[in-house]
Amino acid sequence: MSLIVGRKEAPKQHLADQLSDDALQNQMNYLLAQMEIAVLYGESLTSEKMVHLSQQLDVYVIVAQSRRMNKHLSTKHVLFEHTMSDLERRV
Repeated sequence: MSLIVGRKEAPKQHLADQLSDDALQNQMNYLLAQMEIAVLYGESLTSEKMVHLSQQLDVYVIVAQSRRMNKHLSTKHVLFEHTMSDLERRV
């Protein structure tokens, strides 16, 4: 996966890339729970804490979306190869 990220985000994204899908989902759920708790305790959505949590969540969401796209493209590639080999056999 080759995404362009800021200097501060690159190490976080690299760590997120190393997580299993379940661990990635757990970390995203943890961050969402932290955001909900902060709001319940009166934290403003624009506060430094909320912005930081949101930025952390963004990194995990990008990794999850990238993995999903890669799986989708891999499936399309397999289907394309299968279709092409069928066409070649018919010719």
